[in-house]
Amino acid sequence: MNNKIVMIRKWVLTILLAMVIGSVLILMINENPLDAYAALIKGAFNGKLKFGTTLASFTPLLLTSTAFAVAAKGGAFNVGVEGEVFQSNHEGAIVDRIQEAYGRFDGIVINPAAYTHTSVAILDALKAVALPTVEVHLSDVSQRESFRQISYAGMACIKTYMGLGFEGYRQAILYLKDYLSKEANV
Repeated sequence: MNNKIVMIRKWVLTILLAMVIGSVLILMINENPLDAYAALIKGAFNGKLKFGTTLASFTPLLLTSTAFAVAAKGGAFNVGVEGEVFQSNHEGAIVDRIQEAYGRFDGIVINPAAYTHTSVAILDALKAVALPTVEVHLSDVSQRESFRQISYAGMACIKTYMGLGFEGYRQAILYLKDYLSKEANV
C-alpha cells in the first residue's frame, strides 16, 4: 500500500514538474524551441543541482509540454481548430489513439518518430480510420540514414512536413484546416 502511495506521488510530481517546465518554456521560446529545451538539459546536467537524470526520465512529458508551448506561442490554437495532443512511446497506445479518433476528429497530425520506419500497425490504423492525416518530422529525415528513407505512416498521409522543427506542427495544423475546409465545400 505504501509503495502505491509513493508511486502516485511520484507521477503527480512528475506531471506537475512537466507542466511547470512547459509553462517556463512558453516564456523562453523565441525562434527555436529546441534551443530552450537544450539550454534546460544543459543546465540540468552541468548545473549545481545535477538533476539531469531525473529530467531525462521526464523527457516524454517535457516534449509534450514543449509541443503545447510551441502551439500556444505560434498561435496554433488560435486558428479556429480544436484538438488534443497525445504522446506515447508505446506503439499499441498510438494505434489505440488513432482508432479512437474515428468519429471524434476530422483529421490527424502525427509525428510517429522512430515508428515511422518500422510500424505497419500505425499505417494500418491510419488506413482503417481513413481520416486525412499530415505527417510531421522535426528533422529532415530525407537527409538522414538510409533506413529512415521509408515512412510507413507517410503512405497513409496526405502531406508530410520535415525539417521545419516545431514550426512543422503549426504548418501541418494550418494545412489540415485548409484541406478540411476545401473538402467541406466540395
